[in-house]
Amino acid sequence: MDVAASLVSLIQFAIEGIQIIQKIATSVKEGPDTVVYVAKHASDLLHILQRLKTSPAIAQSRDTKLLEWMTACNGDVSRMAAKLARAGFKADDNLSIRLWKSVKSAVKEKEWKEFQTKLHEYLNSIKMFLSVEDSEKLFDMSRRMDSGYELMHDRLLSLIAKCDSIETRCARIEASARNPQLQGVIDAVRQDIQGQLQLLASRHETCISQPSCTGNEGETKCKSEVTRDVVEDIATLVDRVKGLIAEAGFLQNSGLPGYSKQWIDSATVLDREVRFAPDISAQFQSRGYVNVRVQPADFQAAEHTTSDLCLPCLPGHKLSTVTKEKQWTLENVLETPKSVEAFFSMESVRPAPSSIRPASVNRMTMSRLQQWSKRVSGSQMLWLNGRYTPKRGDENSLTRVGMNLVELATHSDVPVVSYFCQSGRSATPRTLGSPEEAGFTSTLYAVVVQMLRLLPAQFEADVDLSEERFRRLDGTNASWGDSIRILSDIIPLLLQPAIYCILDGVQWIEHSSTGAHLRLFIDALRQEPMRVLFITSGLSRVLRDTLSKEETLVYEELGVGRQGEDLQRHAEAFWKE
Repeated sequence: MDVAASLVSLIQFAIEGIQIIQKIATSVKEGPDTVVYVAKHASDLLHILQRLKTSPAIAQSRDTKLLEWMTACNGDVSRMAAKLARAGFKADDNLSIRLWKSVKSAVKEKEWKEFQTKLHEYLNSIKMFLSVEDSEKLFDMSRRMDSGYELMHDRLLSLIAKCDSIETRCARIEASARNPQLQGVIDAVRQDIQGQLQLLASRHETCISQPSCTGNEGETKCKSEVTRDVVEDIATLVDRVKGLIAEAGFLQNSGLPGYSKQWIDSATVLDREVRFAPDISAQFQSRGYVNVRVQPADFQAAEHTTSDLCLPCLPGHKLSTVTKEKQWTLENVLETPKSVEAFFSMESVRPAPSSIRPASVNRMTMSRLQQWSKRVSGSQMLWLNGRYTPKRGDENSLTRVGMNLVELATHSDVPVVSYFCQSGRSATPRTLGSPEEAGFTSTLYAVVVQMLRLLPAQFEADVDLSEERFRRLDGTNASWGDSIRILSDIIPLLLQPAIYCILDGVQWIEHSSTGAHLRLFIDALRQEPMRVLFITSGLSRVLRDTLSKEETLVYEELGVGRQGEDLQRHAEAFWKE
């Protein structure tokens, strides 16, 4: 029998025994004070055991110490109940001297004192267990609520970035000029998100300081109400953003004269921007969004106007609110993040060519990799999901695939960003936190720095790439959000038709503390012109929950260890249109 089942049985037996003892002890009116104390302790212990019996913690408990206490408690209670049963107690003995005499004949006064001491010890021990259990439960609940608040806040910021990206792309393809209503929808969505951020911040502050919510239970209630409201609001926002797809679909099918391929592709662009908006729990039914009805007349040429909308800063979150585009040079931008480079190893960015051994894959994997490398077809992301192996670096056959692809891209002058997480799993001297946290920090910083190097020599943008902003990337977990926001700002500025990103060993940086931001990192990479390849030797729950089956090649499909085709021999088949 396991610990949980044993505890349930022992608690039930102890309750039955204590009920007998309590009934007899409370009926003795002429006995010593010791019996009175036994009656009181028995009553208290009975109440606690009845509460413990219904606790969810018991049904899943593996606490061997609690099992020891309950085993000893049940033994002592059973022996005392058996002795009292031999006294021949009857209900009509109440308030009579004869009752104490019959009880005393079975249990000596010294035994009553010893039993009183034991009951007191069991009472204190089990009360301590319940206090610890309640404290841990409340702490965990508070932690999860706070984590949920931060995650929702980051998700809303991610939606803002998506709106910015949609607006940028619409401007490039002149969609806004041809369809003023489309620009109006974008502005409305942005204003809604801005309002939700302000509402989220104000409700959170009100919840923390609200005097009517006293104690942990009140705080939990407040936070749960905020969570529910925010989820419903996000659902509404997602519905409104998805309305853009219908707009773009109309553009594609309208057949207006003078359209270009870029104009037709607007539907695809918008679909990619909003397809990976935050998932909304099925238990919250979103309010409906009435799609904007458009007619061919709405798509006449119109004077293009730029939006000066900006997002005010929220408490504790400093956002870029530049309304006038700044002029930047690549030389100046690359001066700012030099201190960040100390947090990752260049060996993990791009292994030396001399250390790269040949890699072979089966036909299915070769076909999928070639399809992924062609920017006009296939999925934007691909995951090679291999089984766990203790082999590291070039000893790992899947890691060698990533190394060879990076080398092929470099030789073909294809822009590629890479990081081999398992090659640099141990933290650099400056990275902080657990190995997973330090590895995630290094990965984020390495990708950001490589992306910066791909920016144009000169460009104008309303983003903040100042030294002050990069100074926040100080190696702490608190810098993860800043890194992801910087990445989201950089990617839309890249002019290359396609940029390839190869990340190997994602499983090494996945942890309960990094999971939420790892999802946001993947969301940030899922936008044009990025094409991302993930390689793992072991399960990544974040990738499993984020990528679709069509974007995944599992171990059985990879055929690792079998005879295959050499990647280098098929080099000419990669990076082609």
